[in-house]
Amino acid sequence: MVRFFPVTLEETSCQRDCIAYVEDKVALADKREMFVFVILVEEKIAGLLIVKNINWRIPKCELAYFIDRTHEGQSVMSVALDMLLEHCFNTLKMHKIYICVSPENERSRRLPIKKGFKLEGLLRHEFRIETGELVDVEYYGKIKGE
Repeated sequence: MVRFFPVTLEETSCQRDCIAYVEDKVALADKREMFVFVILVEEKIAGLLIVKNINWRIPKCELAYFIDRTHEGQSVMSVALDMLLEHCFNTLKMHKIYICVSPENERSRRLPIKKGFKLEGLLRHEFRIETGELVDVEYYGKIKGE
């Protein structure tokens, strides 16, 4: 997770930082600029889903997600993503949703494909990982009704 979520991890390194992170995300949700959803399994946090880079003019948004290793391969993220897609398309009235993933992250790459997203392209040197290196990302898009 460090490799692909360096900013989130940096912002949540201790309890005080976690509280500030949550307060910041609540304020962004109030302004309809970002929405963060917690995935709970047996009343414990198992992962996050993030609706970000919202463009209300189109309307479109980017989704980001991660799951704790102990829940990988158990369909937890698949079910959560189904719920989030329904929310984004039907409640938030998004026309397009996109997901950017590392070509190296095979599990993360399979999920948008499974959910009907289409590979729209490779964005070269689009994301800075924790080492400072710029890496490529694959851009997957889904239009409402697809």
